[in-house]
Amino acid sequence: MIYVFTTYKVTDPQKHQEVFSKSLPMIEQYGVKPIHSFRALEDPNEIHYLFEAPNAEAFTPLVMSPEVGAAIKESTALSLPDVQYMLAY
Repeated sequence: MIYVFTTYKVTDPQKHQEVFSKSLPMIEQYGVKPIHSFRALEDPNEIHYLFEAPNAEAFTPLVMSPEVGAAIKESTALSLPDVQYMLAY
Protein backbone atom coordinates (compact mmCIF):
# COMPACT_ATOMS: atom_id res chain seq x y z
CA MET A 1 0.00 0.00 0.00
CA ILE A 2 1.23 3.46 -0.88
CA TYR A 3 -0.01 7.02 -0.51
CA VAL A 4 -0.29 9.43 -3.41
CA PHE A 5 -0.24 13.19 -2.89
CA THR A 6 -1.43 15.28 -5.83
CA THR A 7 -1.31 19.04 -6.35
CA TYR A 8 -3.47 20.99 -8.78
CA LYS A 9 -3.51 24.65 -9.74
CA VAL A 10 -7.09 25.61 -10.56
CA THR A 11 -8.97 28.73 -11.60
CA ASP A 12 -12.18 27.93 -9.67
CA PRO A 13 -11.72 25.89 -6.45
CA GLN A 14 -15.47 25.44 -5.93
CA LYS A 15 -16.01 24.04 -9.44
CA HIS A 16 -12.93 21.84 -9.03
CA GLN A 17 -14.31 20.32 -5.82
CA GLU A 18 -17.71 19.70 -7.43
CA VAL A 19 -16.15 17.84 -10.37
CA PHE A 20 -13.86 15.88 -8.04
CA SER A 21 -16.83 14.79 -5.92
CA LYS A 22 -18.71 13.59 -9.02
CA SER A 23 -15.59 11.66 -10.11
CA LEU A 24 -15.22 9.60 -6.92
CA PRO A 25 -16.86 6.41 -8.31
CA MET A 26 -14.55 6.55 -11.34
CA ILE A 27 -11.48 7.02 -9.12
CA GLU A 28 -12.45 4.09 -6.92
CA GLN A 29 -12.81 1.80 -9.99
CA TYR A 30 -9.01 1.98 -10.28
CA GLY A 31 -8.55 0.67 -6.73
CA VAL A 32 -7.60 4.15 -5.51
CA LYS A 33 -9.16 5.46 -2.31
CA PRO A 34 -9.42 9.22 -1.71
CA ILE A 35 -8.35 10.00 1.88
CA HIS A 36 -8.46 13.78 2.24
CA SER A 37 -8.46 17.03 0.29
CA PHE A 38 -6.59 20.21 1.22
CA ARG A 39 -6.50 23.82 0.08
CA ALA A 40 -3.30 25.84 0.48
CA LEU A 41 -3.58 28.78 2.88
CA GLU A 42 -1.23 30.99 0.88
CA ASP A 43 -2.86 30.19 -2.49
CA PRO A 44 -6.58 29.27 -2.50
CA ASN A 45 -6.24 28.08 -6.11
CA GLU A 46 -3.80 25.33 -5.07
CA ILE A 47 -5.64 22.10 -4.24
CA HIS A 48 -4.07 18.93 -2.80
CA TYR A 49 -5.47 15.42 -2.52
CA LEU A 50 -4.20 12.45 -0.55
CA PHE A 51 -5.05 9.01 -1.92
CA GLU A 52 -4.32 5.44 -0.89
CA ALA A 53 -3.41 3.04 -3.70
CA PRO A 54 -2.16 -0.56 -3.92
CA ASN A 55 0.96 0.66 -5.80
CA ALA A 56 2.15 3.37 -8.20
CA GLU A 57 1.18 1.25 -11.19
CA ALA A 58 -2.48 1.40 -10.09
CA PHE A 59 -2.51 5.21 -9.93
CA THR A 60 -0.82 6.07 -13.24
CA PRO A 61 -3.59 4.64 -15.49
CA LEU A 62 -6.13 6.62 -13.50
CA VAL A 63 -4.45 9.96 -14.23
CA MET A 64 -3.86 9.05 -17.87
CA SER A 65 -7.38 7.75 -18.59
CA PRO A 66 -9.50 9.73 -21.07
CA GLU A 67 -12.36 10.00 -18.56
CA VAL A 68 -10.14 11.52 -15.89
CA GLY A 69 -8.51 13.78 -18.49
CA ALA A 70 -11.95 15.15 -19.37
CA ALA A 71 -12.82 15.61 -15.69
CA ILE A 72 -9.52 17.44 -15.07
CA LYS A 73 -10.30 19.86 -17.90
CA GLU A 74 -13.86 20.37 -16.65
CA SER A 75 -12.57 20.99 -13.11
CA THR A 76 -10.71 24.19 -14.12
CA ALA A 77 -7.30 22.60 -13.44
CA LEU A 78 -4.59 24.32 -15.42
CA SER A 79 -2.68 21.08 -16.10
CA LEU A 80 -2.27 17.49 -15.00
CA PRO A 81 -1.47 17.24 -11.30
CA ASP A 82 1.96 17.09 -9.76
CA VAL A 83 2.11 13.61 -8.24
CA GLN A 84 4.21 12.31 -5.35
CA TYR A 85 4.23 8.64 -4.35
CA MET A 86 4.91 7.97 -0.66
CA LEU A 87 5.24 5.11 1.77
CA ALA A 88 4.02 5.34 5.36
CA TYR A 89 6.95 5.85 7.69
